[in-house]
Amino acid sequence: MRVLFLVAFLLFFYVAAQAQDKVKISASFTGSDVGFDDRQGLGVELDAKIIGGEYLRLGGVFRYDRACFDCSPKTDIYSAGPQLSYELFQGRVSAFGRALFGATTTYNSDKRFTRTYGAGVDVNLGNVFIRPFVIDFLRVEGVLITVNRYGVGGGIRF
Repeated sequence: MRVLFLVAFLLFFYVAAQAQDKVKISASFTGSDVGFDDRQGLGVELDAKIIGGEYLRLGGVFRYDRACFDCSPKTDIYSAGPQLSYELFQGRVSAFGRALFGATTTYNSDKRFTRTYGAGVDVNLGNVFIRPFVIDFLRVEGVLITVNRYGVGGGIRF
């Protein structure tokens, strides 16, 4: 499993290096609704443009999440997959949807397959963007509930 993540990580950095002016790096604060428990976390992601035109963009995303700051043991999520964006208002706003696949782990030999489906909005301010809203629905194999994760953040575009 570690080899798979290493290959995916290196592949995304290769795509990012080839993309030239088509890479977005972002960080976001997240809040997750896990049953009756609310958790705050942090997520970072690398989004490299694969194909796109003037309004439509398909990117490959690698995302890392620390699911919550005060959990014991710490829970991390590594995921990757496609993200489709559409430019609105002459490129000032980008609405996106994504499907990410990866693993959730507490580093206690307990990796579980995780699917993430989400959508959000980026407000583009030149090479900087603000992400005022993102919602993700996480499904972890073997867990009976779907985790609703909300986020706000920002990043830079190259």
